[in-house]
Amino acid sequence: ALRAEPGDVFFIDNSQPHVALADPGWPLQLLLVLFRPELLAGPGCRTLDQGYLAPFRWDERTASPRVRGGTPLAGEIAPLLHRLRDIHLRADPAERFLADATLRTAIALVNRDPAARATPGAVRAAADRREQIRPVLAYVDRNHREQITLEDVADLVHVSPSRVRHVFKDVTRVPFKEYVTQVRVTEAKRLLLSTDLSVAEIARAVSYTNLHQFYKVFYRSCAMSPGEYRRYYTPAAAR
Repeated sequence: ALRAEPGDVFFIDNSQPHVALADPGWPLQLLLVLFRPELLAGPGCRTLDQGYLAPFRWDERTASPRVRGGTPLAGEIAPLLHRLRDIHLRADPAERFLADATLRTAIALVNRDPAARATPGAVRAAADRREQIRPVLAYVDRNHREQITLEDVADLVHVSPSRVRHVFKDVTRVPFKEYVTQVRVTEAKRLLLSTDLSVAEIARAVSYTNLHQFYKVFYRSCAMSPGEYRRYYTPAAAR
C-alpha cells in the first residue's frame, strides 16, 4: 500500500488490483484517465510505440507506480491530465487527435525520466532487459507469417529458451506465445480492412492452416468473428 500525497500521479495497469481509500474525515478527489492500451500501442506495432506503455509495466522490486507530487516531472504531467479532462468534457470529435497527442505527451514525459520512479540501480538493469528482447520483437514482426518457436528466437539472441521466456514476459508483461498471437491477429485485422482477401486466405497469410483455430483465436481477441469485424469497421462508403 502507498500513502498518496496531493499532486501525486500514479500509472496503474487495469489488470493490477488497486483501490483508493481516503482517511476518515478527509475528502479525496481523483482525476482518472482511462484508455484502452491499443489506442497507443497495438500488438505488432513499432517497438517505439510499444514503449509508450512502459510506465504501466512496472515491477515492484525495481520501481513504483507513483510520480511524487511536487517533483518537476509531476509538474509537467499534471497540466496535461487536466487538459485531457477538458477535452473529454467538450466532447468534440474534431479534438480526438488533440486528445491522443496530449495523452502520448504525458506518457512520453514519464518514459523520458524513468529514474523518477525507479529504485536505485534498477534503471540500467531494466534497460539491459529491454535491449535483450529488442531483436526478439523485431524477429516476430518480420516473421509472424511463418511458424515461430521459442527455440528460434533463443538461437537469435544466444540464450536458452527458458531465459528468453522469462525476460520476454518480465519486460512486456505478456507471455511470448500470446504476444506472437496478438501480432498475427493485428495483421489479420489490417488485411480484413485493407484487402479483399477471403477470411481463409487471411488465415493462411498469418500462418493459420486450421481455419477453425483462426476463428477461435480471432474471436477470443475481438469478441466478434473476422467477417463481423470486417463489416463493422469497414466505412459504409467502401461497402
